Amino acid sequence: MDHRQLTTFRMVCHTRSITRAAAELGYSQSAVTSQVKGLESMLRVSLFERRRDGVRLTAFGERFLPYAERMLALADEARTALHADGALAGTVIVGAGESVMTYRLPALVEALHHRHPDIRLSLRIFREGQALRALERDEIDVCLLSAVDEPAGDFQVRDLGVDDIVLVAAPNHSFDRDLAGCRFLIAQPDCLYARILAAEIGAPADSALQLGTLEGVKKAVAAGLGVALLPRVVVADLVADGEAAILPWRAANPARLYAAWTGKHEGSRELDAVVALMSRASREDLRLVS
Repeated sequence: MDHRQLTTFRMVCHTRSITRAAAELGYSQSAVTSQVKGLESMLRVSLFERRRDGVRLTAFGERFLPYAERMLALADEARTALHADGALAGTVIVGAGESVMTYRLPALVEALHHRHPDIRLSLRIFREGQALRALERDEIDVCLLSAVDEPAGDFQVRDLGVDDIVLVAAPNHSFDRDLAGCRFLIAQPDCLYARILAAEIGAPADSALQLGTLEGVKKAVAAGLGVALLPRVVVADLVADGEAAILPWRAANPARLYAAWTGKHEGSRELDAVVALMSRASREDLRLVS
């Protein structure tokens, strides 16, 4: 088995989808399928159960996953040892929600590549609350999350600054300051922005129009279907193009962006470099915070 097969196997495990794994890795679906089949052929077991809604680990796959993680970690350790002259190298696995992953991390990846070309970022997207659980299970090295309160738990946490969240609607929206009669748009009932709407405006998630993704919410805003609470960086393009307007409302308890990691990774020079760049991005225009 080779490093590429193991990396692909791990990505399929985390995404539970050949299609999403291919997109994350930048491979074709056929290449991902071929690598998985090659690994299964070498091990002489089926690692995944193919289902209509994606793939699921078999009992053999569950048993093999920790070994694959250990082999990949050992490869990174060896790579780091060979760069003991001061150059940083290895993989740092970052978990984040949709808004951070889509709108903030690409600039960070580019900046990291220029500063430390031998450090690779492996990105995992999570639903609300799942990134911290993945951190506890050691599935990721560091997570980035937007929250009103600092993450609770046995984590090392760095506050990266205010996550500027704004209330937006179509430009012709008739704004009532008490927001009475507004139709609110959300991605998911359990997302941070839906919770802030409920806490500060009294708009429960079950009365809002649920669109599934932030992109869906943005399109609904531009179409004039309602009002949404989103990070400014997410709607910057809509506002610039005149398809949305920011309403004169501010949250009483603003959200902040946090980086969190466990003590197990304390002393990792590669992780330190990534977190340091995240901190710099909060002071400069790398779009990590708006």
